[in-house]
Amino acid sequence: MFRRNRERILNLRDIYDYFVGQAPLIQGQLDELQRAELVQIVSAFDTFIHDCVRIGIVNKFLLSGVLSNTLKKYSIPFEDFEKINALPNMNDKAVYLDGVVKKVNSKDSYQSPKGVEYALGLIGVTNIWSKVAPGMGMSAQDVRLELGNIVNRRNKIVHEADLNAVGVSLNPITKPEVDKVISFIYGLVINIFHQVRYI
Repeated sequence: MFRRNRERILNLRDIYDYFVGQAPLIQGQLDELQRAELVQIVSAFDTFIHDCVRIGIVNKFLLSGVLSNTLKKYSIPFEDFEKINALPNMNDKAVYLDGVVKKVNSKDSYQSPKGVEYALGLIGVTNIWSKVAPGMGMSAQDVRLELGNIVNRRNKIVHEADLNAVGVSLNPITKPEVDKVISFIYGLVINIFHQVRYI
């Protein structure tokens, strides 16, 4: 799923590159495509973490037949537990649980460093920043900080229309900045995947 979402973002990049070469006078309007790319890559990352949690919970359930202790704080409605227990076989239970987790997760955002830690903790992955740091060529603290900065920028675009502090003009955005964000998130996804793929 992440690769498909990333492909859509790279298609936006192709559109940007084409028009910036053809119509440099509309650079301001083209910058909106870059803002869209940044928002979309964070959204793709959030979706990836949601998928990790959903698949991890269902896989753990299939292996053990019970929901683990790490899920005590995870709010699956009691009536859904009853429905799961009433289903005749593990396959049906897993399919139903998959839908329940997807519904519960739809209310949560797992894009911030704290959100990622919480989400992956649900499936037993702890100390995620220390684990992904070597593959990222960064310290654990720098990985966490970089993700936090990216999410903050995404939030400024989404919640504040990317207006500067006085609300008069837009914050500048550049192609190298957006390329760096896309590259960082892609690397982070690959490194997180290596930590969760056997769960």
